[in-house]
Amino acid sequence: MFTLALQCWSSACGKQRAFPPDIIGDDVRPGSSKADSLLGIPVEQLKWLQSHPYKKIEHPIDPSAATFFPKEARLTNSLKQWYYFYLDAMGEKSFRSLSKNDTVYRFLWLRSFHHPISVSIKILNHGNGGALLHAVELDGEDTYGSPKGKQLRNFSYRYYPKLAKELTAKIETSKFWTIPPNDDLIQPTEIPAELRNTPLGNSGNIGARFRFVPKLLRFDGAQWVMEGWKEGKYRLVRRVSPSEGEFRELCVVFLLLARLYPSKGQEIY
Repeated sequence: MFTLALQCWSSACGKQRAFPPDIIGDDVRPGSSKADSLLGIPVEQLKWLQSHPYKKIEHPIDPSAATFFPKEARLTNSLKQWYYFYLDAMGEKSFRSLSKNDTVYRFLWLRSFHHPISVSIKILNHGNGGALLHAVELDGEDTYGSPKGKQLRNFSYRYYPKLAKELTAKIETSKFWTIPPNDDLIQPTEIPAELRNTPLGNSGNIGARFRFVPKLLRFDGAQWVMEGWKEGKYRLVRRVSPSEGEFRELCVVFLLLARLYPSKGQEIY
């Protein structure tokens, strides 16, 4: 797969290039004999990468996906398209349509090998009026571009004020409104400056460079995406398969309230 991506990139540049043979397959893990102190990148490999500039291409996006998320989401076109692809199949609406008096949170869970799930909760009158939960599960698997599938479940619950206030308190303790919107595995600014323009892959995507950043290496997993709207303010926080922390616990609460928390441990990632 990597060889094919490299060939596509080389063709796009107008010249056929290949990696120096002594670089392919080298052990570049931190501490290896050929690694330097820059996240385990061999010096000769880094020099070679820096000598091959590339032009980043912005992929086309569906007009509906482009306007679905408020600008505060700070998503790339590819992420907007990806998330919208499933939210649209779930019948979910943009938070742009909410009023300043609304308080709504929506958790989108896109796993590589299991059903996509969305859980939305609307807090009524600061919790005094209870909360309305709406959940949707698709029957397809999210495999980064697979058919989006049909709705397997689509249901709603209403919760009493006591639970709504407890949920509001949980959201506050999770620091949803103040924690970084991205984690260090998906935040481009975390990549060393020397590697940000590395010409790998045919998309110019930062993910295409993870092969050369062992500490940031991540393949299959799950997108944990939480949107929030309160008093006219919008925020989106996303993580890749978080294993711990307040944000993960908050998302799990949403799954538990929707009775969609998987019974099999291997489905939780």
